[in-house]
Amino acid sequence: DSSNYFNGVIDEVRIYGRALSVSEIKGLYGTGSVIVGGAEKTAVKSGLVAHWTFNGNDVVWSSGTAGTVYDRVGGYNGTMGNVTQAGSPVPGKLGQAFHFRSSAYVDLGSSSALNPSNVTISAWVKPGDFSGNYTYIYSNARDCCDNEDGINVRIKSNNKVNTQIWNSGTF
Repeated sequence: DSSNYFNGVIDEVRIYGRALSVSEIKGLYGTGSVIVGGAEKTAVKSGLVAHWTFNGNDVVWSSGTAGTVYDRVGGYNGTMGNVTQAGSPVPGKLGQAFHFRSSAYVDLGSSSALNPSNVTISAWVKPGDFSGNYTYIYSNARDCCDNEDGINVRIKSNNKVNTQIWNSGTF
């Protein structure tokens, strides 16, 4: 359903294989509070499974609308689809971010490592307008009806973040 594609800016996506403490979450938030468009400072590394910065050195374009987004930690590189090189890289909270429009996405594959039993997902997100009931920020549920194990993080039309963790078709 194309109305559920994310429209907006995403930067510094991290997946941890554990729950972060309140002080660690505050530390991540503080990492970006000083520098906008600058280099990353020290961040929480313990339990970090994957980290996509969207910075220039971590993105390789194979065409004007496709390429690879490199994971700086675990090698879970993503494949870009319908992301425009001319309009997507924008100044981010830390370095560069991606501006997703229309049907743009990054496919991270289906590794079980990206679906840990204990999880924290962290990202800087600035949503734009969307027409459906919700828009996905992150999803690794593997089919149209969320019938397999996975995680969905989305923004609902009331601008509240909604998280679903699926386990064998139930959440």
